[in-house]
Amino acid sequence: MGQKTNPIGLRLGIIKGWDSYWYGGKDFSTKLVEDGKIREYLTARLVKAGVSKIMIERTLKTRYNYNFYCSPWYHYW
Repeated sequence: MGQKTNPIGLRLGIIKGWDSYWYGGKDFSTKLVEDGKIREYLTARLVKAGVSKIMIERTLKTRYNYNFYCSPWYHYW
């Protein structure tokens, strides 16, 4: 038996990218907690939308960009 590694951490930067793009600076922990609360709120509100991933981007002027990755609605009717 070998050492067990996290599959996301193993592929990060090679196959898979980050889920958030921003620089925290001195208040990194508050922004990290805020991202967690935003993701939790949005996934609770968009349960039936089929959202598989939420990406959060922050700019220097406190502007947010949210990208939602959803499944296609082929069987809508």
